[in-house]
Formats: sequence, C-alpha cells, structure tokens
Amino acid sequence: MLHDVVLVGFVSVHTHGVTVTLDVGDLQRAEGLPDERHRWAGLWSNRHVLETPAEIDRLQELLDRSAAGAGAHLRSIASDERRLSAARVCEKLQGMRLLVVATVTADGRPLAGPVDGYFLHGSLYFSSARDSVRMRHLAARPAVSATYLEGEELAVTVHGRAELFDVSDPAHAELRQAMLDHYLPRQGPAFETWLNQIDAVGARIGAAKMFTYSTSDLARRLTRPSCSERRSG
Repeated sequence: MLHDVVLVGFVSVHTHGVTVTLDVGDLQRAEGLPDERHRWAGLWSNRHVLETPAEIDRLQELLDRSAAGAGAHLRSIASDERRLSAARVCEKLQGMRLLVVATVTADGRPLAGPVDGYFLHGSLYFSSARDSVRMRHLAARPAVSATYLEGEELAVTVHGRAELFDVSDPAHAELRQAMLDHYLPRQGPAFETWLNQIDAVGARIGAAKMFTYSTSDLARRLTRPSCSERRSG
C-alpha cells in the first residue's frame, strides 16, 4: 500500500515499511514544473515542522550564500551534490539534536562542549543555566559556532552570534515547549519542576554562515540549485 503524507516543503512517501522524504520543490523542478510551494502553503501542515515557506526560503538563501563564499578546501569536500536543501535541513533537525557548541574565553581561546539543540523556525537554539561558563561567555562575547553530526554521514555547522533570552519568557515559548516535548516522556513531571526552578537562559544562533554535508544518496539527488540558478531557470 503506497500513500503520501504532505508536509511543509517536502513529501513523506511510505511504502513496504520504509519512509522516504522528498523535497516538493525538487520534485517539481525534476519534472519541469514551477515551484508552487507558496500557493500550496496554506494546505500543508505538520506539527513537528515549524518553518514557514518564507523561513525555508531564507534558510536556503543562507545555505547558498555560505556555500558560494566557502574556501576551496571546504568546497572540495562539501560539494554541491553533497549539500542538503533547506527543507531537508528542517527535516533532519526535528526534535532534540545534540550539538557541539564553541564559545570564546576572555583571552581568546575556543571552548567547546555538548548541548541539547533544537531547530526552530530555521535557527538553532540551545539553553543552559545563566551562571554556566558557556552562557557567561556568550553574555560578554556573543560569537558562537555549533555543529551537529551523525557519524560520517551528516554534518550541519553554523557560525554566528548568540541572542540570549530567558527560557521562561512567553515571547520565546517554543524553545521551552520543545524541551518539554522531548523530556517529559522520558523524565516525567520532575523535568518541568526542575526547569521552573533553575535560572535558564536560551540562545538563538543568529547565523552568518551555515554549511551542510551529507553522504546520503537521497540527499545528493535532492540537492537544490542555487538561488541564482532558480531565478534564471
């Protein structure tokens, strides 16, 4: 039995117990059809995907701009056929993803460590206690880098500046909700009690550059053309 489930920006096809996710825009371009994602956006919904079509477009522009400005060595490894599209990044980074985050000490040394990361509206977020070394670094020096790895098969790296906020701030409720969605099923109400008691600070990485790398054959087939190629096509 084959059936399609339409998501924001991509389609999940379920067959013989296997799920394959395809970028709708890429499928349309492969068939010579116009990208009608904006016209269809109101019909698409998935509670796990927060990105709007406009946010996916901005993310794609960031990915294309970053790749265009990369050095020759990086381009030789993260070549165009190994890059992920914005829609695939959104799919790959659903839920909690363990990041390695690097901050800068007062004397200019890098300090890296693991944090729980969440990809919300096209940006990476993480949190920690206000008095943690990491957050004290970012309060004084907001430059930050983060990488998500899945072995040798997938890498997403972002460089930018951290924008700090209180996790309890209703204006940033989606990070807190993402944390609850992940940990309440695992730790029960004790996690929310703990979260309410600590002075937690959240950080959104305002990305200046983002690079992706994937050895997946599916990712290679679904790599989107650059913005300039889409405009000239």
